[in-house]
Amino acid sequence: MNRRIATLLLACTFLCSASGAKIKVLTIGDSTMADYDEVKNSSEDEMRGWGQMLSLFFNSDVTVENAAKNGRSSKSFYYEFWGKLRETLKPGDYVVIQFGHNDEKNIGQDSAPNDRTGRGTAPWGQYQDYLSRYVKESRERGAIPVLATPIVRRMFDAEGKELVAQAKHNLREVLKSENDTLYDYVLAMKDVAKKLNVSLVDMTALTEAAVENLGADKSKELIYCVKDNTHLKALGALMYANLFADDIKRQGILTPYLSYPDGIAQSSQKIDFGSAFVNESSVKALSVSGIDLKSAQKITLSVSAPYSVSLSPNNSFSNKVELEANAGDFYKALYIRFSPTDGNASWKPAALVIDGKKRDILLSGKGISADKNKAFAFEYSSRYGLRSPQQAEIDTHLEGLKYIVDLNDTYITTLNRNWPADVDLNSDRYFEISMKAKRNIYISEISYRVAGVSPEKMQFTVLGSAEKSFSKPDTYSLMETMPPQPKQYSQKVMFKLSKGKTYYLRIYPWCKSGAEGKSIKIDSILFRGYEEK
Repeated sequence: MNRRIATLLLACTFLCSASGAKIKVLTIGDSTMADYDEVKNSSEDEMRGWGQMLSLFFNSDVTVENAAKNGRSSKSFYYEFWGKLRETLKPGDYVVIQFGHNDEKNIGQDSAPNDRTGRGTAPWGQYQDYLSRYVKESRERGAIPVLATPIVRRMFDAEGKELVAQAKHNLREVLKSENDTLYDYVLAMKDVAKKLNVSLVDMTALTEAAVENLGADKSKELIYCVKDNTHLKALGALMYANLFADDIKRQGILTPYLSYPDGIAQSSQKIDFGSAFVNESSVKALSVSGIDLKSAQKITLSVSAPYSVSLSPNNSFSNKVELEANAGDFYKALYIRFSPTDGNASWKPAALVIDGKKRDILLSGKGISADKNKAFAFEYSSRYGLRSPQQAEIDTHLEGLKYIVDLNDTYITTLNRNWPADVDLNSDRYFEISMKAKRNIYISEISYRVAGVSPEKMQFTVLGSAEKSFSKPDTYSLMETMPPQPKQYSQKVMFKLSKGKTYYLRIYPWCKSGAEGKSIKIDSILFRGYEEK
């Protein structure tokens, strides 16, 4: 970037600030950066992306839009999401770009050039090509790109002291290559940064130092989720976002807008529950966190009906909870439940008290009285097919999968019955069921019954969306272990589907280790709800 362009970009940034317009920081990347539902992904299933925590480190002049998506590589994200995101950029915005985890899916090789759904890229091939596209196309919109190397996986050597090369996104050991640089994704990204004169945050080196400093056991306890050594717990995501903020401060990037939490910070000053059925409940999370707290602090959250609060998303709700934040880094989610008893709107303040100082948090929600006399159920069954009552029509679709019939039962497997090793969902492999409303309806419950044949290392994720692109999906199950026997998963929901609109539900299966001959069984999928009054 020449001096004239740099001067224009800095001028745009200054003018945006002076006019009161907010600067947007758009983050794009994979599941280690993505947003996760704080209610569904709690307790043993706790998972967060470091991009989800980044807004805690900026003042009110900056809006962080985290567009990172599970299972995407630099190539697949470009074709699925980048086009629409690029058009939203304005001069002075920033784009933080982190890819690498899923680019490794093809064991260091490029996927076919014309294959827009392929994830695999070679470090010095398509990986550099797509990183360069993000940089150049961001600049064409007047935005400022920042490259971020991928965070490390928690994979220690035999002595448990240092991370292996694969953990740092160099596949030389996996491929037994004598060339130390040929399969190094981090080095390839640094080369792009140098050639295109773009800022780079070496998250690989920063997170490597953090993990090795903590050691194998402590890094698992504090940073990485229970299920694997790739994805992060809430505290780990907070720590990694802090590392990113520290490094852009060191480099003088967005420095006037950085604002580290002073003491305990809360995730929101207002929580809108939207609509909920009368005499049913919905739950949302309010997170409280702190960076490098000097001493322990007492926290109390008090609410009044129709709201209640708990330290668990599933039970023990009351009008008040108390807890203590220990010194050091701290993160905790508090769960607020909305239980309307009538069809009126409810606006109530919640009192968050931290070390004797009160903060008001506005809670809002509205009850919906459904016509219980017009209840319906739409069902898919692997044995009996589809059942569509008069309120809607449903259909199914397989992508990257096929049906097989064995002993008069129907199973689903990959097109060649070969499951490659995946750490996350493959966006080109799923079972989809769609529901098109013939009348205005409310959906109150979604349930599905699934199982795996020889399910060791098999997992699945279930997403829903009112948009075919799944750009902003609803998460129903995330990285669940495939059960050996059919198991029912039920989700209470509340959304309106207007006449003529379609809602899509996708089940994404994958195998963590790779295998042949495995299959899954989707026993049934059921939608329940009511017609609008």
